[in-house]
Amino acid sequence: MAEIIMPVNSVTPSTPSIGVVSLYPKADNKFYIKDSGGVESKILTDELTISSLGVNLPLTSSGGNSPTLSINPATTTSAGSLSALDKTKLNNATFNNVPSTIAMRDTEGKINATIIGNSTSCDFVPALTGHITTNGTNNVTTITSNTITNSMISNTADIELTKLKDNPLDRSLHTGTQLASTISDFASVVLSSSIGNLTDNHISNTAAIALSKLAVNPINRSNHTGTQLASTISDFNSATLTYLNTGVISNSAISNTAAIAINKLAVNVLDRNLHTGVQLSNTISDFNTAVNNLVLEGNGLEKTINTNGDFTLDVLGTSNRIVVSSNGVDISSNYVGQSSITTVGTITSGTWNGSTISLVNGGTGATTSATASINLTQIDTITSSISLTNQHQHLLVSSSSGNITLTLPAASTSNKIKYTIIKTSNDSNTITIAAGTSFINGVSNKAITSQYEVIQIICDGVNWFQF
Repeated sequence: MAEIIMPVNSVTPSTPSIGVVSLYPKADNKFYIKDSGGVESKILTDELTISSLGVNLPLTSSGGNSPTLSINPATTTSAGSLSALDKTKLNNATFNNVPSTIAMRDTEGKINATIIGNSTSCDFVPALTGHITTNGTNNVTTITSNTITNSMISNTADIELTKLKDNPLDRSLHTGTQLASTISDFASVVLSSSIGNLTDNHISNTAAIALSKLAVNPINRSNHTGTQLASTISDFNSATLTYLNTGVISNSAISNTAAIAINKLAVNVLDRNLHTGVQLSNTISDFNTAVNNLVLEGNGLEKTINTNGDFTLDVLGTSNRIVVSSNGVDISSNYVGQSSITTVGTITSGTWNGSTISLVNGGTGATTSATASINLTQIDTITSSISLTNQHQHLLVSSSSGNITLTLPAASTSNKIKYTIIKTSNDSNTITIAAGTSFINGVSNKAITSQYEVIQIICDGVNWFQF
């Protein structure tokens, strides 16, 4: 498809290039086409006006039988017309160092630029205007990624503190440690504020601290603790003799070989009536004989006297009922209990204190018939699909949230199990009772669809049956 160009101001265009045709009007109000061979052809030879004219971007038309054609300005994404000023800028583009012109790259991809009075060829323009040097005129520093590093700053740059992000004079921002030698009043402050927290390591060996400076008087013996060697007491021996002659002697003061006469004691130690505590059996000469005479056999006990005079008292068990071993007396594991109770007797008063037997152990969990009847009636509210167990009995099922499936347990383990199932919700959902591998009245499952519809089923150990 050939490209169409349309000159403006009714100027007859020059011969277009190959693949391009020119469309233009002339003074006779007719449109002409000129191809790349320079051949001009009139179109619309008989019409004074045109009914419509379709154009493609960047051409635009006002429409109608007398359209105004124009070209949209060029953008970075669409072709179009170029202003005279923009055309001049493009024509003046150069890779030379010329002010106020578009810079072109040379054959090596570089441009010429002037940075602080120095003309140089560079691959890119520094991110910041100017440079950081000692005198502001030399040593141009190229700053990449808009970031100034320490190596780019002169040692004599003299940067103001207000230019810094953080104030280095603010001690609250300081980190690390500081030498005491850099604190002018360190010694005086320590002496004036820390004297109450001094330890032994802080005190010189030649400090000669006065006793009045101490919190406790070390010369006052009432403040002393611990023990003292007798050798450090100058009159220990004479003082001890005086004390023994006039004072009371304690047990610790008596030698193990003192051989004190019994009549010197306050209590006659031979009088058994005064004895307290316990006595070992081996200190009683006739202990075994005396005990043997006191212990009698009978009532399930059997006494055996050993050759040394000792005796053994055995508990007699009952075969398959009471077992007696070295560990004690126990009920035989083979004992099945009393086969029958022939006489219970009549309880005329008092309270039966037997524990109730729970439901899971086959009991009623109650002590009265009324409570037993309540306990034996199990009611469960069901709102979602579940697998039934032998603990379920009466089920109130709501299918308001959707269809529900109640899966029966295996018939082989459910002999005489009975369920009563009622639909409590008023909805179109279905409650399905699934028998698994068994059957309910010969079918695999039963369905409840109406509110208050009831199904009662019972198991014979093989299948389920609906009443």
